[in-house]
Amino acid sequence: MKFALFVCLTLIGSMVFADTPDVSIPEANIKLIKTTDCVDVTGTNDLGGAENFTIHNAKAIAQFVQFLTSDRYTAVPKLPKPEFKSLSSYKVRLSSNGAPVLELQVIADSILDLPNETSYYMESDRHSDNLMAPLLRLR
Repeated sequence: MKFALFVCLTLIGSMVFADTPDVSIPEANIKLIKTTDCVDVTGTNDLGGAENFTIHNAKAIAQFVQFLTSDRYTAVPKLPKPEFKSLSSYKVRLSSNGAPVLELQVIADSILDLPNETSYYMESDRHSDNLMAPLLRLR
């Protein structure tokens, strides 16, 4: 009886205090992302200033792709009026041989908003890292 009560309380406690699930970029997208040879960026930086640049530098693109594809992310529910720690918001378009590969949004330095994902954002587990850093160095 005590065991059944313990199991019941454990299950209820795990549902109430459950962490948000870890998520990652889908494997099909990762394969496409790894073919990227050009990155177009438009958006707003931390200070609210406009950004608009294109990166062709293979090393910077490789670092950005490595950040995107090797990072673990936590699912963060999308809210109607989200508040982020930073004003930065970048629309990032990845291309390979002139053809679009993937378009995504990087918000507040460490949050991804993938197309067709309506229920959650993907927040980097490495909160101190700026996913855009390899690209922003060359703008």
